[in-house]
Amino acid sequence: MAIYGYARVSTRDQNVDRQIDALKAFPLAEQDIYIDYFTGATFERPRYQELLGCLRAGDVLVVRVRCGHGCSPVR
Repeated sequence: MAIYGYARVSTRDQNVDRQIDALKAFPLAEQDIYIDYFTGATFERPRYQELLGCLRAGDVLVVRVRCGHGCSPVR
């Protein structure tokens, strides 16, 4: 079983550090964290697609969910 992390922001101007810090605290090794600087409107993101190619049955994918404006947390 492998454990991977995924972080995404829409542009390189946005800061992904908090997501990476949260994933490292999980704990995840930095080389197991995949990062995209790409719109959330599509799943055709380069590192996300690469990550999907690595995942196998039984692997764990950790994603820190950020709830933005107009988003209600799931209860």
